[in-house]
Amino acid sequence: MPITTRSTMPSSTPAAEFFAAYLQDSVTQKLDLNAFVWPEGLRPETSSGGQFSNDVPEIDISAAMLAKNEGVRAAVAAKISKAAKEWGFFRIVNHGLPPDMMSRAERQAHKFFALQLDQKMRAAGSSSNPFGYAAAGPSRAIMRSWHETLYMLCNHARIDNLANKVWPVLAFHCSMALSDYTTAMNKLGLQLLELLLQGLGVDRNKLTRHYSVEGSSSARINFYPPCPKPDVTFGLPPHTDSGTLTILHQDAVGGLQVCRNGKWIGVQPKPNSFIVNIGDCLQVWSNNIYKSVEHRALVNSSRARMSLAFFYNPTDDTIVAPIKELTSAKTPAVYKPFSWAEYRLYAGTHKSKVLNAIDHFKVRQ
Repeated sequence: MPITTRSTMPSSTPAAEFFAAYLQDSVTQKLDLNAFVWPEGLRPETSSGGQFSNDVPEIDISAAMLAKNEGVRAAVAAKISKAAKEWGFFRIVNHGLPPDMMSRAERQAHKFFALQLDQKMRAAGSSSNPFGYAAAGPSRAIMRSWHETLYMLCNHARIDNLANKVWPVLAFHCSMALSDYTTAMNKLGLQLLELLLQGLGVDRNKLTRHYSVEGSSSARINFYPPCPKPDVTFGLPPHTDSGTLTILHQDAVGGLQVCRNGKWIGVQPKPNSFIVNIGDCLQVWSNNIYKSVEHRALVNSSRARMSLAFFYNPTDDTIVAPIKELTSAKTPAVYKPFSWAEYRLYAGTHKSKVLNAIDHFKVRQ
């Protein structure tokens, strides 16, 4: 049933026709484009997403990547830890990853989203297997968001399988570009996690055993076509990320916003940098010292936008709980233990209805 609002999504624009052509529910009935129209009290406050801020902390991590001197590394860890406590978001520069690696991944992603729908649908995910291609999935209740995604488990064989479904002849270039990207992100994720733990005064290797290349880390490429009415919908609505860390590459268009002190701040795109945000699991590991903060993606009416998000997650059997050294009689554990697989299932089921799924696992006083 269409959402009843004063504003409707025009059906004659190319972007609207693009989505209307294939937005279908489980019984293949086409959805009304008004399913994208959010109630007035929940819509973005701005239609542009172009008001950027340079306030998000920026941290040069090159010294920590190269340092043999623990004092130098500790200084970088302290900066990252401060940003994680105060913002839950920060930008890293001079991270050591070659720009051409991200360019290759981005080029292959653009080629994928430019394909005809029937070709992209060869890699479609499902309710039982979320990995693969999807478009405009439900976000809250029956409202939908204006995006396409390609969601991948960070496993070379799985990425290769996805690429071969779409490009039987040309899969190699796509597979290698995306595999190189996810392998590099896995390494960077571990380095950042170690710095964040060091900033808490905890053994930086304490959680290493819970993370591996063949663990449950994943990547999602988000594509946001131009939207005919960007002021009534979202690319992605306000949410927190379920995992440990998210490492985001965004293109020059911009649209990412982070919530700070109740206000939405546009994150300025910057070449050769990554935006890092704390996820729910790291909020739990840190016993609420680090914060998993709300963020969202806006769309615009003139330019498509793309971002590559890497979700650094533990293995499924990992028990997530406040680190013992961070608890005491004065600061007792805020959360009860849970497995990552348990939380991933719970969050996947409930985050469309509630914003902070992690609250379900709080210790009740």
